[in-house]
Amino acid sequence: NNIGRVQELRQHYSDALFYYEKSLKIQQKALSSKHLSLATTYNSIAEMHRLTGDYSSSLVYYENTLEIQTKSLPPNHSSLAESHHNIAMVLEGLHRYDEAIEHALCALNIIRHSFEPNQSEVEKYKKYFDEILLIPECSKLTKAKNINE
Repeated sequence: NNIGRVQELRQHYSDALFYYEKSLKIQQKALSSKHLSLATTYNSIAEMHRLTGDYSSSLVYYENTLEIQTKSLPPNHSSLAESHHNIAMVLEGLHRYDEAIEHALCALNIIRHSFEPNQSEVEKYKKYFDEILLIPECSKLTKAKNINE
């Protein structure tokens, strides 16, 4: 993972992806399927796909990340908020706006109720949520819901 991170910082995304995938293969053999290190590696792979515009692949890996985190972390953990936020961004890139709104709202609700809510994180997720609602393609039904509870 460390070599992948170095390549990522150098913006050599295909090299980073290679090393992250290599790390994932090793981790899948050595760790349980619920191990948070796997979630971290899935997240890194998802991010490389997102940065290169491959939103469909990115979504698969972000969903794997969220699945592990959901099994391994308390429901109000800030990492779950981050994963929902990442999924929302990818869904937006895929023009699946209603699903993106659902995940953006999930992220916002989780971060608001996390153990130690960080005000800047709350503001970041709230800003993204407000911005996605402005997209004209979002369904009127979604916009009509009282989603700022």
